Amino acid sequence: VHSNQAKVKGRDVFANGTHAIDQNSQYAKCHYARVDLPKASEMSGAGSDSIWMDENTGGMIDDPGEKNKEEIKNAETPNYVDGTWTDCTTKNISDMALTFVAYEEGVAEVNGETYRSIQSAVDSLKNVEAADEVPVIRLQQDSRENVTIPEGIQVKLDLNGKTLRGLTSSVIRVEPNAKLTIQDSSGSKEGSIQDGRGTLSRCNSNQEKLYGGGLFVEGTVVLESGTITNNKANYGSAVYICDGGAFEMSGGKITGNRDGEGAVSVYRNEQNEKGDKGKAVFRMSGGEISDNGVRGVIVSGGSEFEMSGGEIRDHKGTGSGAGVYLGRYAHFTMTGGEITRNTTSSTTGGAGIFAVEFARLDLSGGEIIGNQNTALEARGAGIYYSTNQATAYLMLKGTKMQGNTSGAHAQDIYLCPNANVKYLQA
Repeated sequence: VHSNQAKVKGRDVFANGTHAIDQNSQYAKCHYARVDLPKASEMSGAGSDSIWMDENTGGMIDDPGEKNKEEIKNAETPNYVDGTWTDCTTKNISDMALTFVAYEEGVAEVNGETYRSIQSAVDSLKNVEAADEVPVIRLQQDSRENVTIPEGIQVKLDLNGKTLRGLTSSVIRVEPNAKLTIQDSSGSKEGSIQDGRGTLSRCNSNQEKLYGGGLFVEGTVVLESGTITNNKANYGSAVYICDGGAFEMSGGKITGNRDGEGAVSVYRNEQNEKGDKGKAVFRMSGGEISDNGVRGVIVSGGSEFEMSGGEIRDHKGTGSGAGVYLGRYAHFTMTGGEITRNTTSSTTGGAGIFAVEFARLDLSGGEIIGNQNTALEARGAGIYYSTNQATAYLMLKGTKMQGNTSGAHAQDIYLCPNANVKYLQA
């Protein structure tokens, strides 16, 4: 039982922990889902390193069948009160949600040595004198694991046409002062990073949220080729860039990621008032960000997005800024590339780009074309600048805007009537 997929949880095994009461006999009985599973090492085809991963906690379970049995055994029996059977237990047993992981020989290769996992290959680079060339970890087989690139490590990951699937949290976390380059040397270019669920953190919120389904970037990541797909998180379903982090995209695809505020989220932590970690930066010179649901890119908190090439397209959502959303003090520079075919049903507008007060737009190249607001009262399908009597910073010189359509008027650009436009060039 392995390599299966589930939309919510329980990739390989799920058993519902919610109890039920059978009242058809004189004495009610508690009913729970009961699953007997062997130890991971006893599964068919397993090795001594195989594990059952508890998706609820991210921990490893040696004997899930015994754990499930003990939880049911310890559940309280029902009570008969005022002619009614009460709950089976004051605390329901937890759902069983498991992923089976069988580590095999030869998953990854680096410096002529093979390892059972990518993480093992990364760890082999610690305390090794830096070489003239950045080491390349090449995938030899598909792998299911979470990977951390620790501080001080520079490495390239060659997907080699294979798939890296996450277990829990972000598929890859790159720590401060670490650098990861992702590429795919295969002819098929089908190498991918999938199934991430985000890192639980308070990055830009007072509440814990999930950030960076595919990549959680505190250091530097360069995407040259390969695909980041089928990941999810509250912020940055594909990629989340933290304070001081940098994400550079010169090729590859970010597509088919879901459930987040944006496929690529670029945030400065609002709690980091000193800004001592630096800004979060996203530089896009190639590749495509497409069909990721609500939004392609969201930038906020004084972070920066520089676009000189590539495409942001085919996002369909109900909120403003289906292509690019710019929060307060965000800075967006566009010298090339294309923002196109993004659609929103928001009654406000801004299918291509939506910006709020104090965001700065420097647009001197590229194209913003064919974006659509479907709501009848919507405005500004290309760019919508919502300032609420605050300052709007907008420079437009050389960017082509064409074929953007809104339900009301101002098809290409709309500035709120009370906007204090700092500068506007055409």
